[in-house]
Amino acid sequence: MENEILSEILRNLNELVLFSNDPLKDYSFWISVANVLLVGGTLWFLIRYTNATEKMKDEIIRQTDLEQSPVVILCVGDIKDAVEDKHDYAKQQQRRAKFSDFLIRRRLDDGNSDYYLALRNVGNGTAFNVTVEKDNLETARYQSRFLAPNNDEQKFLMQRTGSKKIESWGDFTGSPIVITCNDMSGKTYVFEFEIKNLEEKTVQFIKKI
Repeated sequence: MENEILSEILRNLNELVLFSNDPLKDYSFWISVANVLLVGGTLWFLIRYTNATEKMKDEIIRQTDLEQSPVVILCVGDIKDAVEDKHDYAKQQQRRAKFSDFLIRRRLDDGNSDYYLALRNVGNGTAFNVTVEKDNLETARYQSRFLAPNNDEQKFLMQRTGSKKIESWGDFTGSPIVITCNDMSGKTYVFEFEIKNLEEKTVQFIKKI
């Protein structure tokens, strides 16, 4: 658009020169030149101002979305982490009972492990209708599918389809865990993570859609 305006100004100036008998001495010629430059310059300024305003508006909208959007991350927890004395068996059993519905269990183990999966909303917006998917596992249970802003954490349980267990820790590696949620306006957010090593609680962020 700016190049088109410049071309139009030059075209008008060229016409003024061609149709003026003596441009350097023609008073009306210089008035016409001034008018062309004034109108063209004003139009160019308005377009630049409009573009800058649009960019500013887009940036404000983007910043507002960031400030109000949910940001959901995947966490691996260990019930022993919240017990100061790692040898305090009684407290560990209390936490085991509290987390029993979400503790991961391998098929060959006699009981539940100490590990669980959780979602944490570290954003400033509320997350609604939260779902978690992985190609070789199903989500059997959610503590809640609602995540309040600012570090609300809710546990969930994944297992092999039709089973209450997994085969091995390797079931959680090799493919992404996809988290989907909505904000208050209904906008959908998708976050992808991969568990690199469950026992070491290492999780890698892949992408946000």
